[in-house]
Amino acid sequence: MLFSVIIPTHNSENYISKCLDSILIQKVKDFEIILIDDGNTDSTNKIILNYKKKYSNIRLYTNRVKGVSAARNLGITKSYGKYIIFVDSDDKIAPDLFNQLVPHCNANTDLIKYNAIYVGGSFSPDDDRFICKPFIKKNGSNALIDFCNQEKIFATPWMYCAKKEIYTNNHLFFPVGRVHEDVAIIPLLIAFSKTVTSINYIGYYYLQNSK
Repeated sequence: MLFSVIIPTHNSENYISKCLDSILIQKVKDFEIILIDDGNTDSTNKIILNYKKKYSNIRLYTNRVKGVSAARNLGITKSYGKYIIFVDSDDKIAPDLFNQLVPHCNANTDLIKYNAIYVGGSFSPDDDRFICKPFIKKNGSNALIDFCNQEKIFATPWMYCAKKEIYTNNHLFFPVGRVHEDVAIIPLLIAFSKTVTSINYIGYYYLQNSK
């Protein structure tokens, strides 16, 4: 299996269908969706179970309100894909994202970064804080320096497609019970990657209204 898409959920009934639909419409079908129930008390699980009846590549696990970091960590351990992609339950991915990633996966790239944009809210459509300059196959150290020098927001897990082995071989898991957990893990993920590519493609739609 090529991709494991990991989605932590916590009372996401208003968003989860659009999130799942954005993944299920991908033309590349070699993927699984792993959803983590982080203490849902609304109809999120019911919606997920309805999708699960229709799609055999959807799995749901319970995390009992341990937080987004623990949910992501559980998703990593339960995944079967060569590459891991994180999506927040109130966001969406671009309809051609997997197709854009496949050539770089076929080239055995360890880590592929794509860009993101805000959807909704008061931010300008010209806001480019999640837009990084593209490059091909830099080593981890040089890629990390490049991202830092661009002064853009890059330490977010939902802008990366990473080999699962980069997480597991280096014992990279999100710190539980801490804020800004992204900042703790993403620079290490980049540094431990032998090859990093940044593509000029907006692959993630970040719903600002719900954050």
